[in-house]
This record gives sequence, C-alpha cells and structure tokens, in this order.
Amino acid sequence: MGKTFQHQLLILIFANKYMIYKYYSPLPRSFEALNSEYFWCSRRQYLNDPFDTHGEIINRFPIFKEEMRRKGVNVDTYATILDRFGICCFSKTELNKHLWSLYADSYKGWVLQFDDEDFEKKLSSQEIGKVTYRDVHYSSEWPNLDDFDTQIPINKDHTAPIRGLIHVIGKSTDSLFEYLLLIKEESIWKIEEEKRIILGRNYSDSHPSKGSTGYQLNWPKGILKSIIIGHNIVSENFDKMKHIARCKNIPLYMTHTVNSELGFELDIKEVDLT
Repeated sequence: MGKTFQHQLLILIFANKYMIYKYYSPLPRSFEALNSEYFWCSRRQYLNDPFDTHGEIINRFPIFKEEMRRKGVNVDTYATILDRFGICCFSKTELNKHLWSLYADSYKGWVLQFDDEDFEKKLSSQEIGKVTYRDVHYSSEWPNLDDFDTQIPINKDHTAPIRGLIHVIGKSTDSLFEYLLLIKEESIWKIEEEKRIILGRNYSDSHPSKGSTGYQLNWPKGILKSIIIGHNIVSENFDKMKHIARCKNIPLYMTHTVNSELGFELDIKEVDLT
C-alpha cells in the first residue's frame, strides 16, 4: 500500500515548494495562538531539553573566550544575554511519529503547515534585523571553538571557519549567541529535522515582557497552508478545528495509520468541512 490519494494530491499541490510544520498539543493557549495567528517564542530556560542552547559550555574554550575579550565582547555575561532571546521550533516533516507523540499529545493535537520559502521571506520583511530563521545543527559533540579552523554552519548550504565567526562577532555579537542557540545533540534530536525562529536581543528590546517566559510573534499574512489534526483528537476539538479551517479557508487533514508491507506507516486524509 502506498500513500493515500489525498496525501499524493497534497504532495503534488506543494511540489517544488519547501514546507515547514509546527506541532501543537490541544491546550487553550494553542487554540489562542491559532485563532490569533501568532507564534510563541520561548526563552531558552523554558525549553524541554536542558542541554538545548547550553551556552555555558563556552567556558571550556579559554582561547576563544580570550579572543572575544580582545574584540571587546564581555563573554562572562553571555548566559544573561542568551536568556533574552526567544526561540520557536518547527519541523521539516508532518508525519514524524516521535513529534506527534511528544508534542501533539499522542495524536490529540495538530500540525500547522506553512510554505517555508514564503514564510522566511515574509518573516524577514516583517521584523527586519530582529528575526533569524535557520536550520538546527546536529552534532555528536560540541565543536572545538579554540581551533579557529573548525567549520561551523552558517546556513543550510554553507559553513565557515571559527575565525570567520570571530570576524563577524567584531561587528555583531549576536552572531555568536545565535550560533549557540542552533546546536543540538545528534543522537537524540536529529529525528526532529528542526528549524528555528530566533528573536534576538533587539527584538526583546523593542518588545519588553518582564517576567515572561517568552515573546509573541505575529504571523505574516497568508502563510498558513493547511491544518493536520491527529486521529485521537476529542470530538469537541475536532468540531473546533473544522470551524477554524472553514473560517481561514484552508484544507483540514487527519492522520491515520496504514499497515503496509514496510511496517506501520502514518498517513493523512482530507476532512470534509461541510
């Protein structure tokens, strides 16, 4: 058995486009974010992995720290600075069983689908200089920052040596902190295929929220392409999601399991909104 007709059609519709997905549990704040069309960008201390954005590890690299001081960067305050950034996490796949179980409350929640290319373009124009949108870099260990020839990811297609980062840091210290916010442990987290929005310090300066766990970032208009609900969604929430899909004039899909020759697979089918 292959993909369902609906899923094949979805693939054809969005052919030649990169899609990005946001998983949600069926909580009141998730409905609020969907209805009001905003992303919640959490501060790092409220993420579920304590090693995520583990900037304190910079203390292991005295040569790098000394070079930063020589550049006029007070690296002893990096932990406080990192705490001011906001982070919002996405995945490149809508059929990740791990994500459905962990972040969508065992298929009781939903996934929002966005056009990645359009998404990035509109985000950049909405908050110029305040929003970074990049792939997460997965590694089995932290790169050796004391070796200035160590290659680091700049974006999905390019790397640069540490010495290049040091040169940039002389102009923009946030480049260092953004880098620290994009490294995750490969063996555990690579399956998530994550991309991130990172709100820098200049965003927090213009959107102060004392005592808050993060920041609200309004969606650019027209970026939501579809909603996929889990097959364990409760009937009340199922009706709510149908109503939301109708109001937003977007298709609604539901997951279902497929027992094929390759094993247990996850697929989606379109929901009738009438």
